Amino acid sequence: MAPVPPPANRRRSLRWRLLALALAAPAVLPPGADAQTPAPTAGAAALLHADDAVRYRVEIVAPALDIRRDSTGVLFVAGLAVQGGGDSGFADWLLAQGRIVVRDARLTWHDERRGAPALELQHLNFDLRNAGRHHSFGLTAIPPVPVAQRLDLRGTLVGDDVADLSGWRGELFADLEQADIAAWTPWLDAPLELTRGTGSVRLWLSFEKLMPTGLTADVRLADLSVRLQADLPVLVLNHLAGRLSGRRTDEGYSGEIKHLALLTADGIEMQPTDARLTLNTVKSSESGEFRANGLDLGALAALASHLPLSEDIHARLKSFAPQGRLSGLEMNWRGSVDAPQRWQIKGAFDGLALAAYHELPGFTGLSGKLEGDERAGQVHIDSHPTVAYSYDVIVERH
Repeated sequence: MAPVPPPANRRRSLRWRLLALALAAPAVLPPGADAQTPAPTAGAAALLHADDAVRYRVEIVAPALDIRRDSTGVLFVAGLAVQGGGDSGFADWLLAQGRIVVRDARLTWHDERRGAPALELQHLNFDLRNAGRHHSFGLTAIPPVPVAQRLDLRGTLVGDDVADLSGWRGELFADLEQADIAAWTPWLDAPLELTRGTGSVRLWLSFEKLMPTGLTADVRLADLSVRLQADLPVLVLNHLAGRLSGRRTDEGYSGEIKHLALLTADGIEMQPTDARLTLNTVKSSESGEFRANGLDLGALAALASHLPLSEDIHARLKSFAPQGRLSGLEMNWRGSVDAPQRWQIKGAFDGLALAAYHELPGFTGLSGKLEGDERAGQVHIDSHPTVAYSYDVIVERH
């Protein structure tokens, strides 16, 4: 008679004990022990931590760990399947422990589903802390050259059902030092088409119900080549630095840049700029606000061909060919962006120039201030020489 297999829960318990054995080599410190305490055998220590269902601190020192995702998406850790078939037992075990610490590990990631080369992380340190539905983790490692000089990942998560991640929320942080951004593409899907770029990147991502709710990026990159949309030309930047952020709210969206500066390969330069855009997209209360400490209209117009803007905006920028600089700009409106019912604007301009367009005259060298709304406004022109022109008339003002 064939032996009767053990119940499913006992089979899972055995799998986690075997997995703990694989993770434990060459040494495991028991709870409360320090580095000077002689470690028990790897097997005994691993079984102690895996067998106890209550919350413990698990510490693993200098393991060599292989993680593999096969072509069907099943995840294997140390040769054991820990994902697939709706079995989340290993993840449940991890989150049931009070704390798990891995020190000075060597981790090799094999992704057969992407057909990517093996990625090896050296001197990996990992710390996971669990308190009910609240979880936090930190990971540091040394990736291979030239992928990055150092990798730092952290996160705070809230959730309890690993089988249903739609009920989770949290915040993630990533810090890449001296990274080759394009070198990560074999293992990660980039939101943009990146063919090259080196430097440092820090990212903050918040999410809820499997959807991003906020993203902030601090970048300092050089020799960057990026295409922002499939039908747009490649943008080549000698230098890009500053902070970019965006957030999804219950009412709409907000975006912000801080100290953003860039220099393109063909000489377009944008000095450090701060700007913020807020949009309320609720039908009954559509509105928006835009503020900027300074905008170089010539640089923005030159960059526009690389940006995912509407065809109408591209055409208008090409026709008006704006030049000059706006400062202290404040705009707000009620209604849709295309057809606001009420609006206000305030700001200063220097060296402003627009090309003539149909019946509208053009001008150049205009400086001053403006303030107004949909009903009335004031424009103060300073005494700098200006020239106003149209197709038929040229007028000089001194």
